[in-house]
Amino acid sequence: MILYPNETRFGLTNRALHKRSHCDCDKEFYYCLKGVNDAFSKEIGYTYFTVLQLHCFKSDFPVVDCRRRLLRGRCVEYQFNVQGEKRYQWFDNPMF
Repeated sequence: MILYPNETRFGLTNRALHKRSHCDCDKEFYYCLKGVNDAFSKEIGYTYFTVLQLHCFKSDFPVVDCRRRLLRGRCVEYQFNVQGEKRYQWFDNPMF
């Protein structure tokens, strides 16, 4: 599932200049690159996940806060309102 620039779906608008993927798709891509584990896959993974710091989207309980951030501001642990209804939201991808 992809959201193209300026596309609105699921209550989200992609205001980036590039497409954004569903978090499950990015997760599959991440583990595929890790599994290949050669110089090319490492370079692609590092660029896509670490340098570009792209966001992904998925349906989950409403995010209340970020419990833990990396130095560059990327959230690696979210706090959710598990009493709320799941909805589509933006999330930070992991670093490679």
